[in-house]
Amino acid sequence: MAQMKDEQAVVSMAHNLSAYYRYTTRMERETSSLQEEIKLLINYLDIQKLRNGRIEYHIDIPEDMLSQSVPRLMLQPMVENSVIHGVAKSYSSGEIRITGERLNGFGRIYIDDDGPGLSPEQYEALNLKMQEPLQEEMGCGLWNTHQRITHLFGSHSYLLFGPSPLGGFRTEIIWEIPKEDTDSDKGNTDTN
Repeated sequence: MAQMKDEQAVVSMAHNLSAYYRYTTRMERETSSLQEEIKLLINYLDIQKLRNGRIEYHIDIPEDMLSQSVPRLMLQPMVENSVIHGVAKSYSSGEIRITGERLNGFGRIYIDDDGPGLSPEQYEALNLKMQEPLQEEMGCGLWNTHQRITHLFGSHSYLLFGPSPLGGFRTEIIWEIPKEDTDSDKGNTDTN
């Protein structure tokens, strides 16, 4: 970019990289708000978009979920998988979609890509590996995220992998919303 004198792209890359590294190296807390995690994803995806112009992303997380406390770097490894194993291995458009919902006391984030995906047997094997001890041949990003979600939110919280409506890979992050967070939402009658 610098050699091609694309100064705007160089400035954008530097801004996104500095924000990304500042966030990833601040480790004074093991949790952050979902809103902070989304800001990190935007930095990460903008960096990837500068590197690979085919990447298009859409983020649609309901406003009432953004203050939810989640493990730091909960989403980034999942989105990185979509970039590396989905978009990079596909010659299609390179779409990544991140959506969320609160449903029956659970927070749910869906990360979808339009890459090649896996066979039903591969999805089943990957889901089973999340329940086992970490193995050498398995990448630790998915397993580690699963462990941190389970540790923070309990055994009803987990990662789930399957086919995406976009035609590629879907990661579902499902966590039980702590009762005090649910109660405080119900008690919030501020209409200002």
